[in-house]
Amino acid sequence: MEGKTTIITRLVMPGMLNDQGILFGGNLLKWMDEAAYIAAKRFVSMRLVTVSVEKVKFHRPLYQGDILELCCNVKRTGNVLLEVEVKVSCECSKAAEKMLAAKGIFKFAAVDECNRPVRIGTSADCLALPV
Repeated sequence: MEGKTTIITRLVMPGMLNDQGILFGGNLLKWMDEAAYIAAKRFVSMRLVTVSVEKVKFHRPLYQGDILELCCNVKRTGNVLLEVEVKVSCECSKAAEKMLAAKGIFKFAAVDECNRPVRIGTSADCLALPV
Protein backbone atom coordinates (compact mmCIF):
# COMPACT_ATOMS: atom_id res chain seq x y z
CA MET A 1 0.00 0.00 0.00
CA GLU A 2 1.68 3.19 -1.13
CA GLY A 3 0.43 6.74 -1.12
CA LYS A 4 1.43 9.55 -3.36
CA THR A 5 5.06 10.52 -3.37
CA THR A 6 5.93 13.62 -1.37
CA ILE A 7 8.97 15.46 -2.70
CA ILE A 8 10.79 18.23 -0.83
CA THR A 9 13.79 20.09 -2.28
CA ARG A 10 16.55 21.61 -0.15
CA LEU A 11 19.73 23.53 -0.94
CA VAL A 12 22.84 22.95 1.17
CA MET A 13 24.01 26.35 2.45
CA PRO A 14 27.25 27.45 4.20
CA GLY A 15 25.76 27.63 7.73
CA MET A 16 24.75 23.96 7.53
CA LEU A 17 28.30 22.61 7.18
CA ASN A 18 30.74 21.14 9.68
CA ASP A 19 34.41 22.16 9.92
CA GLN A 20 35.23 19.88 6.97
CA GLY A 21 32.76 21.64 4.66
CA ILE A 22 30.32 18.70 4.74
CA LEU A 23 26.62 18.91 5.66
CA PHE A 24 25.98 17.96 9.29
CA GLY A 25 24.18 14.60 9.39
CA GLY A 26 21.77 16.01 11.97
CA ASN A 27 20.56 18.62 9.50
CA LEU A 28 19.79 15.94 6.94
CA LEU A 29 18.03 13.77 9.56
CA LYS A 30 15.85 16.75 10.53
CA TRP A 31 14.87 17.37 6.91
CA MET A 32 14.15 13.68 6.39
CA ASP A 33 11.92 13.59 9.50
CA GLU A 34 10.04 16.72 8.38
CA ALA A 35 9.53 15.38 4.85
CA ALA A 36 8.39 11.98 6.17
CA TYR A 37 5.95 13.73 8.53
CA ILE A 38 4.44 15.67 5.62
CA ALA A 39 3.99 12.43 3.65
CA ALA A 40 2.38 10.68 6.64
CA LYS A 41 0.14 13.67 7.43
CA ARG A 42 -1.08 13.87 3.84
CA PHE A 43 -1.83 10.15 3.97
CA VAL A 44 -3.98 10.10 7.13
CA SER A 45 -4.76 13.74 8.13
CA MET A 46 -4.39 12.90 11.82
CA ARG A 47 -2.19 14.05 14.71
CA LEU A 48 1.12 12.21 14.40
CA VAL A 49 4.36 11.88 16.32
CA THR A 50 7.66 10.35 15.23
CA VAL A 51 8.27 7.15 17.19
CA SER A 52 11.36 5.75 15.48
CA VAL A 53 13.98 6.32 12.83
CA GLU A 54 15.42 3.12 11.39
CA LYS A 55 17.91 1.91 8.84
CA VAL A 56 19.26 5.38 8.08
CA LYS A 57 22.28 5.23 5.84
CA PHE A 58 24.33 8.13 4.51
CA HIS A 59 25.71 7.09 1.13
CA ARG A 60 27.84 10.12 0.30
CA PRO A 61 28.96 13.44 1.78
CA LEU A 62 26.98 16.53 0.83
CA TYR A 63 28.53 19.92 0.18
CA GLN A 64 27.58 23.58 -0.13
CA GLY A 65 25.56 24.14 -3.28
CA ASP A 66 24.25 20.57 -3.52
CA ILE A 67 20.54 20.39 -4.32
CA LEU A 68 18.76 17.63 -2.41
CA GLU A 69 15.51 15.94 -3.32
CA LEU A 70 13.79 14.11 -0.46
CA CYS A 71 11.28 11.59 -1.86
CA CYS A 72 8.88 10.05 0.66
CA ASN A 73 6.38 7.21 0.33
CA VAL A 74 4.11 5.65 2.93
CA LYS A 75 5.11 2.00 2.74
CA ARG A 76 3.04 0.41 5.48
CA THR A 77 0.23 1.21 7.90
CA GLY A 78 -0.91 -0.65 10.98
CA ASN A 79 -3.52 0.02 13.64
CA VAL A 80 -1.60 2.99 15.03
CA LEU A 81 1.69 3.20 13.10
CA LEU A 82 2.65 4.43 9.64
CA GLU A 83 5.99 3.64 8.05
CA VAL A 84 7.47 6.15 5.60
CA GLU A 85 10.50 5.48 3.43
CA VAL A 86 12.66 8.50 2.63
CA LYS A 87 15.21 8.50 -0.17
CA VAL A 88 17.45 11.52 -0.60
CA SER A 89 18.99 12.11 -4.00
CA CYS A 90 21.57 14.76 -4.73
CA GLU A 91 22.22 16.99 -7.69
CA CYS A 92 25.76 17.28 -6.48
CA SER A 93 28.08 20.05 -7.48
CA LYS A 94 30.84 17.41 -7.73
CA ALA A 95 28.95 14.94 -9.97
CA ALA A 96 27.12 15.25 -13.27
CA GLU A 97 24.08 13.09 -12.46
CA LYS A 98 21.69 12.61 -9.54
CA MET A 99 23.04 10.22 -6.94
CA LEU A 100 21.54 8.52 -3.89
CA ALA A 101 22.75 10.46 -0.85
CA ALA A 102 20.80 8.86 2.01
CA LYS A 103 17.77 6.77 2.87
CA GLY A 104 15.87 5.68 5.94
CA ILE A 105 12.59 4.53 7.44
CA PHE A 106 10.55 6.82 9.70
CA LYS A 107 7.67 5.51 11.83
CA PHE A 108 4.85 7.70 13.09
CA ALA A 109 2.07 7.00 15.59
CA ALA A 110 -1.40 8.49 15.34
CA VAL A 111 -2.25 10.18 18.65
CA ASP A 112 -5.12 12.07 20.24
CA GLU A 113 -4.96 15.53 21.82
CA CYS A 114 -3.42 13.96 24.94
CA ASN A 115 -0.71 12.25 22.85
CA ARG A 116 -2.16 8.79 23.47
CA PRO A 117 -2.14 6.30 20.58
CA VAL A 118 -5.34 6.05 18.53
CA ARG A 119 -6.31 3.78 15.67
CA ILE A 120 -5.62 5.22 12.26
CA GLY A 121 -8.85 6.48 10.77
CA THR A 122 -10.56 7.22 14.10
CA SER A 123 -10.83 10.29 16.26
CA ALA A 124 -10.88 9.90 20.00
CA ASP A 125 -11.73 12.26 22.82
CA CYS A 126 -8.74 12.23 25.16
CA LEU A 127 -10.91 12.96 28.20
CA ALA A 128 -12.88 9.76 27.64
CA LEU A 129 -9.82 7.52 27.62
CA PRO A 130 -8.58 5.83 30.80
CA VAL A 131 -5.21 6.96 32.07
